[in-house]
Amino acid sequence: MAEVLELFDGTGATLNIELKNSKVPYDGMEQRLLRLVDQYHVMVMFSSFNHDSMGLIRTLRPSAWTGLLYGPWLRAPDVAAAARQQRASAVHPFYINTTRHLVQELHDCGVAVALWTVDTAVAVRRSAQLRVDTIITNNPRAAVAVLAP
Repeated sequence: MAEVLELFDGTGATLNIELKNSKVPYDGMEQRLLRLVDQYHVMVMFSSFNHDSMGLIRTLRPSAWTGLLYGPWLRAPDVAAAARQQRASAVHPFYINTTRHLVQELHDCGVAVALWTVDTAVAVRRSAQLRVDTIITNNPRAAVAVLAP
């Protein structure tokens, strides 16, 4: 992680650091990661399928940008309520599961929406039509080309 942060130090880029702690808990991971990030000049968004971990980051660092990941296997009865409970900055749902209603509900709560992993032209266009805030993709150049006027 330090090597990645060093590579982007001072570039003005924003990094999405996904904590892989949904199946295996790593005691103290959040605290160690925050201390490490503090050593660099990099904008960071933290995300995880472990929503409690994102709540802990917000408790430790109220100004941190956090995103709750949702996959097709996660069916929360109320995604907006989970975002409010964990004080999340954003929700990151899998793009296929995302509806216009969900995007509007989250925006109404002041929560940003970042869809993942949007890698086809059709998916990029659909995501733009949903008015999401961010598109997470493995091919940024192709996504930009699709969205260019």
